[in-house]
Amino acid sequence: MTTGFDYLRVGLALYVFLWHCLAIPDPDSGRFVYAGWFGPVQRSVLPMFFALSGFLVAGSFTRNSLAKFVALRALRIVPALAVEVAMSAVLIGVAFTTLPLRDYFASPLFRAYFLNIVGDVHMELPGVFDGMFINSQLWTLPYELQCYLALVVISLLGLAGRRALLLAVTLSVCLLMTYLAVSRDLMNNGPSAPRLALTLSFLCGVSLYLFREKAALRYDLLLASVVASYCVLYFRNLAFLAPLPLAYVTVFFGLLNPPKLRTGDISYGVYLFHCPILICLYNLAGRHVSWWELLIFGLPLTLGFATLSWTFIESPIANRKAAVLAGLDLIARKFARLRPRRAASVSVS
Repeated sequence: MTTGFDYLRVGLALYVFLWHCLAIPDPDSGRFVYAGWFGPVQRSVLPMFFALSGFLVAGSFTRNSLAKFVALRALRIVPALAVEVAMSAVLIGVAFTTLPLRDYFASPLFRAYFLNIVGDVHMELPGVFDGMFINSQLWTLPYELQCYLALVVISLLGLAGRRALLLAVTLSVCLLMTYLAVSRDLMNNGPSAPRLALTLSFLCGVSLYLFREKAALRYDLLLASVVASYCVLYFRNLAFLAPLPLAYVTVFFGLLNPPKLRTGDISYGVYLFHCPILICLYNLAGRHVSWWELLIFGLPLTLGFATLSWTFIESPIANRKAAVLAGLDLIARKFARLRPRRAASVSVS
C-alpha cells in the first residue's frame, strides 16, 4: 500500500480533532464555519474518510473469504475500541461521576456504555459531566459497520465480480437521492450531513479499487474533481453528487508515495481518544476554555494516547493477522472433513 493513504488518514483524523477543539467550547462558531464558504471543505472530510476506507477495505475483501474479511475487520476495530470504552467507563466515569460508586456501577447507562464495543453507540455515562457526550466521535461507527455489511451483501448477490453493475447501481442511487433532495429540499429541512452519502462514498471508493487498472490519475481530473466536489457540497441539496469526485480526490492523494510516517498509523487512536480527552479538559477548566487552549493541551495528550494504542494494541494485533487467517483455514479444513462423514452417517441410517 502506498504511504499517501497513511498521511490522508492521519491528516483527516487531526482535522476532526481540530474541529472538535472549535465546536466543544463554542458550538455556535462551529455551526457558523459549517454554514459559510468553508462549509464544503468541512462537509468533505467524512465522505473522504469513507471513500478511503472503501478503497482500502475492498483490497482485503477481494483477497479473502467472507469469514476472513469479517475477522480482519473485527481485529482492526474491536481491540482498541474496547480499551477506549473501558478506560472511559472505568477511569473517566469513576473520577468524575457525581453518583455514589455503587449507584454508578449499577446504572443501566454504565452497562449500556459497553455496547459501544459492538457498534451500538451510547455517549453518556451516569452522573458524568451533566450528561455531556463523552465520545461523540463514535456516531460514525455504526455507518462504517453498515458499509462492511453492504460488502457482505454485495458478495452474496454476486456483485463483487460485476464491477460495472456495482458502479452503475451506486451512481444511480446518487442521482435518485439528488433528485429527492432537490425536489423536497431535504438538506435544508433535514440533517446537514446525509448519512447515506457516507455509504455511497464508501461504495465509490470500492468501485475505484475494482477499476484501479483503468482509473487514470491525472491532474486535470483531480482539479475537475476538486471543483465539482466544492460546488455540489456548497449547495447542500446536491451533496449526493459528491461521493464519486471526492473518492477520486481521496484515491489520487492516497496513491502518492511520500516518505513513510515514523509514527505508524495513529489515525484510529486519534479518532478514538480525542473526544474523551477534550471533554475532560473542557470540564476540568470549568467549561471556560478557548479552542486554542484545547488544541495546545489536547493535542499532545491525544497523540500520546494514539501512539500508545498503535504501539501496544493495534500494531501487535496486526502482526498476528497471518496466524488468525491460518487458524480460520484450519477450522475450515476440519469442518470440510466432517461434513462428508455426517452425510454418510445419515444415508446409512
